[in-house]
Amino acid sequence: MTTPQSTDQKNPIVKKLLVILFSAIVILAFSWAMLPQGYSTDITKIGKGKPAVVIIYDANNAGSDHIMGSLTQVRGEFEGQVEFIIVDVNAPGGQVFANTNAVPAASALFLSREGKRITVVYPPQEAAEFNQTIRQAFNL
Repeated sequence: MTTPQSTDQKNPIVKKLLVILFSAIVILAFSWAMLPQGYSTDITKIGKGKPAVVIIYDANNAGSDHIMGSLTQVRGEFEGQVEFIIVDVNAPGGQVFANTNAVPAASALFLSREGKRITVVYPPQEAAEFNQTIRQAFNL
């Protein structure tokens, strides 16, 4: 008399794939939760009529936190006039965006209403410097 094999013994590959899938979902959720709140992550807004400041963010880079802190202080002044978008280099597509635009992590890419590159700002930049750069870059 033979005994039926359990499902776990028949499908070890399926079990491993489920563990990998679950791990990937947890990592992505954690990465998303670590992003600073209040910033858009929608890069399709670029070139749609409003100038944009795109923060190239890396949670492992102190310069990213410095830029975020400085921009958070001035962002309210430009709400409705400028899109503030965050691109996480550790999220899918984030590093591709950074590479395509030739910008490193912990930088802020300033793009025109049409989506054309105006300038890139690197840390350390204080809030007053960002305020001035935004006004000059976007003629505000």
